[in-house]
Amino acid sequence: MLKHMKVTNLPGHDSWVLLLLLGLACLFFAPLVAPWVTRLAGVVLAVLGLEQSVNGFRSKKYRRPNHLQPSLGLEMIAVGAVALWLGEDALALICAVWGVFGLLLAAHGLNQVLSAAAQRRFSWWKCAVALLEAVLALELIFTSGEAVIWHIRLLGLELLTAAFSYRASKSSQLS
Repeated sequence: MLKHMKVTNLPGHDSWVLLLLLGLACLFFAPLVAPWVTRLAGVVLAVLGLEQSVNGFRSKKYRRPNHLQPSLGLEMIAVGAVALWLGEDALALICAVWGVFGLLLAAHGLNQVLSAAAQRRFSWWKCAVALLEAVLALELIFTSGEAVIWHIRLLGLELLTAAFSYRASKSSQLS
């Protein structure tokens, strides 16, 4: 079967495979993953940050002041490196970073709800999802990992979702 695949369809350096494997590990082995969560998060942040930076520099987005892709990627690499270096001592940092990412995701969801409501297409489901994302993000920020097993499982689901949506977007770009 691999003989018939085009080279461009192979995962190669794409981070979707890493996201997929980490997502499965977090979802099904959360108690075993818990002591390693900061290092796993560090790896994810570093790999995604590297990819963001490389893509940003290749497409020369750094020349436009309103594009954050290369610089945000560099910051993700830095946070990932600190998490790898500090290990479990970085749990509060990782919870705060993931919480802030969650708040940004919740803000985008809430913005979609407000936009839809302004057009008289209000969705209770999207509103509930945005509020749940905000509550979970705030809980992550302010509890500093007290409910880490729960969040590791949620992280697993998010990583799986990200892996499949990332892979789908890369596949559509290749076509």
